[in-house]
Amino acid sequence: IVVPDDLEVSFRISSRDSHALVTLDSRQETIDESCHLAIKKADFCFNLISLNDQTFLNALKSKLMWGMDKRN
Repeated sequence: IVVPDDLEVSFRISSRDSHALVTLDSRQETIDESCHLAIKKADFCFNLISLNDQTFLNALKSKLMWGMDKRN
């Protein structure tokens, strides 16, 4: 999804249980169903480090287990 820089994207949690597990930037938090989440562009920027043997997409693929067969 591509959204404009000034847009804020907001979410409401809907779960069979009264709590949900949210994972953002390698941090986990259990939140109540009444919580409202909002995501927007930060007011700061930073430089990314590029390693010779690792690309951003390879790291993302590994962390999200894309292409992994859960049956094995």
